[in-house]
Amino acid sequence: MKDLISIIVPVHNSSKYLEKCINSLINQTYKNIEIICIENGSTDNGLEILNKYKDKIKILIQKNPGLSLARNTGIKNSNGKYISFVDSDDNVLPTFIEELYNVIKTTDADISVCNYNEILEENKETKKISSFPNETIKEKEIKENLVNFNYAIWNKLYKKDIITKNKIYFPENIKYEDIPFVLKYLINAKSISKTEKYLYNYYIHKNSEQTTVDKRIFDIIDIMDICKTMTDKNKLEDLYIKHLTTYSLKTRYMKNNKDRNLFINTCYNELNENYPNWKKSKYIKNKNIFKKIIIKNKLFVKLYTWLYSLKYSKD
Repeated sequence: MKDLISIIVPVHNSSKYLEKCINSLINQTYKNIEIICIENGSTDNGLEILNKYKDKIKILIQKNPGLSLARNTGIKNSNGKYISFVDSDDNVLPTFIEELYNVIKTTDADISVCNYNEILEENKETKKISSFPNETIKEKEIKENLVNFNYAIWNKLYKKDIITKNKIYFPENIKYEDIPFVLKYLINAKSISKTEKYLYNYYIHKNSEQTTVDKRIFDIIDIMDICKTMTDKNKLEDLYIKHLTTYSLKTRYMKNNKDRNLFINTCYNELNENYPNWKKSKYIKNKNIFKKIIIKNKLFVKLYTWLYSLKYSKD
């Protein structure tokens, strides 16, 4: 019999999308799976929907809401040799698990990854996103290319023993929890393999985190501080620069000008303090001239995000 694979699905106020998600999992071509759904303090009818599938899925009820806590609960209650994560407002193609399993087995990799479809719910516009260019990456290359990986938790298949042996869990009560989880796993992986197929459907909703930004964006600074404790600080330079500059630009979706400027100031202070020569880094050098000019100048970032926020508020 093929190895058991656990699929962990946190569920929180996603009833509109939940049935499509669960149906995509129970109809996987790879059959030796356990689907673990953690009902996570929802106020909608999510639990009622889950109960329709109670003969096909494992339902755990968690009174205290929290995405990280739900995923950690799923890991602790999983029985599979491998683990995958799916968000309850997304769905996957029928061969999602089978393709990831075949890749991880045939290449003897520690993690397998697929490409994904990024779908705007409002107009169904779809972008095909490639996770990274190489089909297989070995240990040395992983450490040298941490900045180039996709740190989403969900388009991957992980070995449970690597997670438990290295005590890899999601930090709780903080946003952007995927980043330290995936980073710590990559640091402890000897190889990564990828299928070129687009097997995961990631949805961007009207009020999703991609288009709505509030004060919780400050959590990215704490998340990067957590990441710095995992490996040599110099190996994280480009990753650190990437996230703080990217999230500074992301404040264009913030409505509060004071919070926006405070966040940008904080990010640039952190960059200057931790990596004084960050403007000469490989990450910045690889940017096109337009982005390079904006990113390197805090005032330009403030101007760009403010102008964009004016347009965004009118739309």
